Amino acid sequence: MSCSTVWVYGRRRLAVTVGGLLLLALVAFASVVQAQGPVDVPPLTLDAGQSQTVSIRAFCLEYNKLFPRVFPPIGGQASPRQTNILRYSLSRGYPATAPYQVQLALWYDATRRWVNSPHVIGSEIIANADQAPPAPGGLTLLDALRAGVVTVSYADWRPITAGLPDSNPPWLGAGNLTITNTTGAPVTMWLPQGLRLDAPAANQDMIVYFPSPTPTVTGTPTRPPTATPPPTQTPTPPLPPTGSDDPQDRAALLILLGAIGITLALGLDIVRRRREVGL
Repeated sequence: MSCSTVWVYGRRRLAVTVGGLLLLALVAFASVVQAQGPVDVPPLTLDAGQSQTVSIRAFCLEYNKLFPRVFPPIGGQASPRQTNILRYSLSRGYPATAPYQVQLALWYDATRRWVNSPHVIGSEIIANADQAPPAPGGLTLLDALRAGVVTVSYADWRPITAGLPDSNPPWLGAGNLTITNTTGAPVTMWLPQGLRLDAPAANQDMIVYFPSPTPTVTGTPTRPPTATPPPTQTPTPPLPPTGSDDPQDRAALLILLGAIGITLALGLDIVRRRREVGL
C-alpha cells in the first residue's frame, strides 16, 4: 500500500470518526432541547385549622369574551385537552417565555382556528399536547374542596397587561388563593395545574396554573447548633525535672563517647601494625 493510499485512508477514517462525534453531539443537543422541566409544585401541607396563601396565574379559555373583572371561583378541572395543553406548555417553560403562544393554543382548542399570527410555538403546543407529563396521583385541592376538608377565599384578582409583547390584552390574570384546613388533623394535597375558574356568562372562563413552588406551613423545628468539640491534641511529654539530665540525652552522650573510643582503638591498632611491618 503506497503512502498516498495510507494518507487517503487515514483522512477517510478521521472524517468518519469526526462525523460520528458530531452526530452524537447533535443527538445529545436534541435530547437537551426536548427535555421537559417540572410541571407540578410541591404538595401543600396544612395543620389543623391552618391557612396558606398561594399565588396563581390564569389564561382565558373562551375567545371573543370579556376578561372577568371579578375573581371567578374554582368550578372544577378544565377539560383533559385543555389541561394537557397547559401541562405541556409548563413542561417547556412557555407560560414564562411565550405566554401569548400558550393563550393562542388554548383559543385554537376552543375555536379550531388560529386567531392571530405568528403561532409557531402555539402549533408545537397543539401538536404535542398529548405528550404532556401526567399529573401526580393523590388528594388534590379540588378533591379537598369537594369533600369539605378545606375552604378557599379569593383576593387580589388583577389582569396582567404590562410586559406582554402581543396585542389585545388582557387575557392573562393573577390572584391569590387562601386555603384553610377546616379539620382537626393535618391535610396534604396537590395543587393541580389546570383548575377552571367559572366566570359569568359574558366573561371568559379561566384555566389556572401555580407558577412557583409553594412552601408548606408545617416544618421541621430548627435545632440549636451543636457545639463543635475542640480538636484532639497529642499530650506533650513532660520536661525533665529541673537540675537533672534528660535520660535520652544521657544515652546519646554515652553512645557518642563509645563511638569515639572505638575509633581511637582502631586507629591505634592500625599504627601498631604499620610499625610491626616496618612502614
